[in-house]
Amino acid sequence: MRTRLQMGITCAALLAGVGVDASPAGSAGPATSAATNPKITYSFSGYANNVRDRPRYQLGKTSFRGSGVFADALRGTHTTIQRPTFYPESRIDTVVLGYRYAAAAHGGKKTLTLTVQVVTSTSEKDCQTGTRGTILLVDDNKKRSNGENRDSITTTFPSSSCPTYIQGTSNADNPQTQPTKGGPPDGGQWARVTIRR
Repeated sequence: MRTRLQMGITCAALLAGVGVDASPAGSAGPATSAATNPKITYSFSGYANNVRDRPRYQLGKTSFRGSGVFADALRGTHTTIQRPTFYPESRIDTVVLGYRYAAAAHGGKKTLTLTVQVVTSTSEKDCQTGTRGTILLVDDNKKRSNGENRDSITTTFPSSSCPTYIQGTSNADNPQTQPTKGGPPDGGQWARVTIRR
């Protein structure tokens, strides 16, 4: 489980690949209408049970889920639920404001970077309603050394307004989770990401 990551992605086409940008005004890259871009659908779910060597407020279980469709409009909703070991459960819901899509050639890794806004928060001290951030989704069937794929989910928000939701999960083995083996459905952390275009 990764925390406080500063993640970015270029929207330029990868070598022999493809890129699509529908960024909101004010973000990096041009603002374009979703109607000018090919249809993209996505879904994701993830989980992490963090048991050691983390900030106290991030010890515990976190679940991620969401889906969306980009065609003539941007439609996407997501929920992150935290069940900390030492604090009450909290939850945020986010909606999509824009996105960047990139894919490697020959059916390789697909990446979707969502610009999102928090529309519901059960704890304003953990994450303020109206905060903007990103959700980085990676759909990659290439295998890790543990036999699991390389899917991942990373959420990034300003630390001043949404500190406890700067985190992520993948299918990697991780000594800081319980169990240490990664991968669905029973790993200490796991991610399932599907991106279609």
